[in-house]
Amino acid sequence: LLSSRQPFSWVVRNWKDGGYEEREKDKLTFREELEQLGMVVPWCSQVEVLSHLYQGTNAKLIEDVGGMGVRVSANEEGIMERDEIVRCLGLVMGDGEKGMQVKKNVEKWKGLAGEAAMEGGSLDINLKVFVDDVAQGCCK
Repeated sequence: LLSSRQPFSWVVRNWKDGGYEEREKDKLTFREELEQLGMVVPWCSQVEVLSHLYQGTNAKLIEDVGGMGVRVSANEEGIMERDEIVRCLGLVMGDGEKGMQVKKNVEKWKGLAGEAAMEGGSLDINLKVFVDDVAQGCCK
């Protein structure tokens, strides 16, 4: 992440709980760099997040349908290596053709989501229908 020089958020295991071993002299510098460039938040259950039924579907939709991401390729052993992650971050966050297209698509989907959430939008309507259905089921 630091090598990419792109802003990021990162969920990380507590340093003292075996998440990462650092040499004492490297700790402060590494943490300072992380905090300057990104946001590091406490650990959550990655197994639960990644094993969620729709996790793969969401990732595919973000990349293929939404045009807001790229697929990180794993090596022969199934490991996603540092250079590949840096390459993908550069594509998505950079000012090249792919980065500009991703930013354009993000703005498009942001606008559509905003419209759906407005009064009379599809989210507003569907939420009202759902609440009405639940209320009718509970009150019969």
